[in-house]
Amino acid sequence: MPPTSINKQPLTYNTDMKTKNIILIALAGISIASCTQTVAVKQQHQIETVSELFDSLANRGIYGQRALICKEDSCMYEEYSIVHSVQDNTAEHDFLLSNVQELLDRLCLTAENSYRYTSQDSLDYSITLGNEPQEYLYMKRWKDETERDWFAFGHSIKKPVNITLKSDDIESVQEMLKAFLSEQKGVKVYVVKYEWDSGVAIPDNYDKFLPQAVSKGRDADSLAVSVVTGNHYFIPAKDSRRIDMAVDFYNRLNRIATEQPRMGTVLSTTARFKEYLERGDWFADILRYSVYDYAAKRRIYNIMMEQSPEGIHILELNTADVPRFAIPRLWLKVHQTHNFDFIPEKDFKGLY
Repeated sequence: MPPTSINKQPLTYNTDMKTKNIILIALAGISIASCTQTVAVKQQHQIETVSELFDSLANRGIYGQRALICKEDSCMYEEYSIVHSVQDNTAEHDFLLSNVQELLDRLCLTAENSYRYTSQDSLDYSITLGNEPQEYLYMKRWKDETERDWFAFGHSIKKPVNITLKSDDIESVQEMLKAFLSEQKGVKVYVVKYEWDSGVAIPDNYDKFLPQAVSKGRDADSLAVSVVTGNHYFIPAKDSRRIDMAVDFYNRLNRIATEQPRMGTVLSTTARFKEYLERGDWFADILRYSVYDYAAKRRIYNIMMEQSPEGIHILELNTADVPRFAIPRLWLKVHQTHNFDFIPEKDFKGLY
């Protein structure tokens, strides 16, 4: 075979390999581009409904609050709300802002009534959907005095109800609590006492008291002498038994709130009650039930629940004859308060 034929064979082979390599690189590029495009599509998924939005938030560990409220207009309001600060988690804050704002912008187009206001430091939405039952949405974004960014979003469902019980008719709630406690083992009862001297005002902002559990009184009541006693029930239970017990109590109270509506009642819990309990957030304000008497202009009855690693804590406070009161933030550790002085409950003062 002539030398020229020998020289041409390798050249032909190299050219084919180069072509193949180019084709492989091109295919790989197409594959990478396709993967990138797929990821981008997934990231750009639009949340279409309010329920989908709250599900997405819960999947990211943002549960928010659920409240059942029975007001003077003989309507029951089921409300879901979230309040978030950018310092809590920047990524979650950005997710909230972008998804909530996009959803509200779309809902504005078909809403019965809608309002949007923007300024340098705030952004407000107010939307009424034309559904039955009526739904209301709001969003607020603002900066506080420390320039910290805050975000609030809420969804309210309004339903007319037949109110057959007066605000001061709390007998069935008390009977439910008594029955629940009688079914548990090892229940301990601790008497609590909260006092305010005449002329000593309950402050607007004080980190030792729960803002949601403060009744400052009106007019002369705001500086009146006040003494209230109540019961702190401790039910020892751990792990799944503690969670099941708390869910059982919540279900009973929720059933009373929905089936026996009383004007002035509020039941407030985390939005996904059992899931939140399973996270093991100790000493969190997981349940509040209160009754407000519109005629007397006083909050007359209160139930609160928290969990600790050792069990469930329930506070019952009858405040019908009390001009004002303030429940301590860590009430399960407190035996007595006198103005701003606290006496700890010796059995629980060592709880972390």
